[in-house]
Amino acid sequence: MIYFGKLPVIIALIAISIFIIIKTHAIHKKSFLKSEKKINPLTPESVEILKSCNQEVRHSLVRVSKILFLTYSAFANEKLKDLKSNKKEAKKLRKDINEIKGELPNILKKFKESEIESGHYYVQLVDYLKETSNSLYHIVLPAYTHVDNNHPLDQEQSDELKVFNEQLNDFFNYALNLLQKGAFEEEDELIKHRDHLIDLINSIIFNRIKILKKKRKGVKVSMTYIEMLSETKNLILNIVQLLKTSKRLNASIFDLV
Repeated sequence: MIYFGKLPVIIALIAISIFIIIKTHAIHKKSFLKSEKKINPLTPESVEILKSCNQEVRHSLVRVSKILFLTYSAFANEKLKDLKSNKKEAKKLRKDINEIKGELPNILKKFKESEIESGHYYVQLVDYLKETSNSLYHIVLPAYTHVDNNHPLDQEQSDELKVFNEQLNDFFNYALNLLQKGAFEEEDELIKHRDHLIDLINSIIFNRIKILKKKRKGVKVSMTYIEMLSETKNLILNIVQLLKTSKRLNASIFDLV
């Protein structure tokens, strides 16, 4: 015998279930559309700033790397003509970045009220570029002045600088590759490279001070040597901060509403 007494109840439950499914789907769709709106599309001003900024960071880093490598190489080999050229290039880079700094007010006007965080990172990035160019100039200048005054390096210093210069170049190659790929998740590895170089610089300076105390000669060349290495330490620290800030700027722009 077929019993239909509970059929209306079952139909009602099915109807309620269908209503809940449709309502849930509508809520999820609305949430998804809001999420899509948050990240896409980027404002034209944000895209312009991001592209320009990334290009400038890469271009400046290439220039810094090249000038620094050639300066240490020319200093180790006492090539005054090359050092003069390096000093000119370092001065030009410094001027170019100062011009970027001077354009900050105009650039910041492009950021909307909701993009204040991105504007803050952009200011930081330009400051790190400026500090990097200043450090570079204060590495090249004493090298040029020292060789111009005919103060030769001893063989041990020359060999030491050449080895250090190769490792410094490896650091820059890694940093540039990281920027090129946009592989900011490899930041920890870059920091390891930085720490290794700083330990190496500290070790070279410490040994040079020991030699100075023991031999009591070659004071001028050793002081120039120490000055250059100390400023190189500052430059390396600024480079890492520059890349960290570039990462934050990119992240903040892609999160703009």
